[in-house]
Amino acid sequence: MRTEGDQQEESVEQLQAKTTDDIVSQVNKITKTADKVQRAAEFFLNKSPNKQLSGAEIYHNFSSLYNTPPITENTFRQYLSNLSGISSNPISRVPGRHKYTISDTKSIARELADEVSVSAGEISEPLTPEDKKRVAREEALYEMLVNWVETNNYQADDISSRRKNEKWGNPDVLGVRLLPTLDGHRVELLSIEAKPSPSDWRLFFFEAVSHKRFCDRVYFCYATDEDPSKIDPDFRYYSELFGVGVLLMVFEPEAYKKYWDIGEIDPEAVSVVEKYNAPPNTPPDELKYRFLSNLDLGDIKKICLFGHNSS
Repeated sequence: MRTEGDQQEESVEQLQAKTTDDIVSQVNKITKTADKVQRAAEFFLNKSPNKQLSGAEIYHNFSSLYNTPPITENTFRQYLSNLSGISSNPISRVPGRHKYTISDTKSIARELADEVSVSAGEISEPLTPEDKKRVAREEALYEMLVNWVETNNYQADDISSRRKNEKWGNPDVLGVRLLPTLDGHRVELLSIEAKPSPSDWRLFFFEAVSHKRFCDRVYFCYATDEDPSKIDPDFRYYSELFGVGVLLMVFEPEAYKKYWDIGEIDPEAVSVVEKYNAPPNTPPDELKYRFLSNLDLGDIKKICLFGHNSS
């Protein structure tokens, strides 16, 4: 049963604080300490020019609004640290620095979705010859990626053509693993979003990020003929900030030229390199079940039959 306090708190969440008076008013109406810290941290991070502050800086700004702060510094910073560890929370740590930042990856993904260029299986207009080549290049990557996922102890398959979920809800390759628990099994999902080159990778990276809402581990992958050590250094920042692994399909130069020209791959001339590992994620069971159900994998028997060459 929803209480008046719950309704009041929900109404507070629907308001965006614009001034320090607003944030004080909102925090005072919130009952849960975690929600107070969340609201205050979001406010001060958004006010910061680069949206980065240390825990001490956030608390200093917060406590300066009160004669007697309602939360001690130690408690505030402990809650802030815990909140930043939740994958779905917009507050996260800045890799390599003792600071926090804020990034609403869901809104970023929504904004970018309308800008994404042709992607296999999500094309609503007739394909141009160049579109067809792009799709063929992408599809040629899937078999080797399926094999790579299988070597990591998952049942795996190319699901790029199924496209039964909403936009940006359809990975190219899916891995499924059943893990025993005390009361049955837990389904673990791994997804890969693959591209034929690093071109516009900052845009397409968020297609992979969007899969975190239903997958336990998520990778972004692209094909290249460059040395893995020469990868754009921003990949590490994006990988750590958004919790997405990075795979490289590294071709020998001549093999990459052939792949680019006609969309064919010589497996002997390509290696899959895990540049950055995909950290574990904890998606809501409801979204994971909905995703699997849309793929007709809504029960354990069907999951057990899922795998390479499944239809």
